[in-house]
Amino acid sequence: MRARYRKAQIRQLSQVMAARELKPLVEPTVTFGLEDMRLLQAPHNDPLVVQLKIKTAMVQQILIDTGSSVDIIMFKCFRKLQHSEKDLEAVGMPLVGFGVHTTYPVGMKKLPVRIGKKDNSRTVDVNFLVVDIPMAYNVILGRPTLSAIKAVIAPYLLSCSSNWIMVE
Repeated sequence: MRARYRKAQIRQLSQVMAARELKPLVEPTVTFGLEDMRLLQAPHNDPLVVQLKIKTAMVQQILIDTGSSVDIIMFKCFRKLQHSEKDLEAVGMPLVGFGVHTTYPVGMKKLPVRIGKKDNSRTVDVNFLVVDIPMAYNVILGRPTLSAIKAVIAPYLLSCSSNWIMVE
């Protein structure tokens, strides 16, 4: 049994080592300077909260959460965007580690989100899980979207690559 396990590990390592190399990123350098500093009381542990245009409405109280593996929109906010439960795709998996209890999403919906300021923006489609629980935030923007838009986050400055996200 032990030899079989060792062989399986070696096979798996060989596959990883044989994987093709990733091309280097050819992206602009992102820097944060004095213009990105806001009046903050340091030290702080404040969350990064922004506002973005979702569909046709400017939505406030959006939490940037690098610890979230999904993008979430609260059902109350979803309804304010002129949607109902019948617009949702079914989701059978619960959200684990979200709040105290296991939470079952009401559904899932892809919505257009405008990232950036009016003169320098782009729209990305975000797959949101819709949940119906009370929260302080309307939306939680997690790693899927943050990676898709190549966001660079500076928690100390409460800033996120300023060309793409408008910080409240």
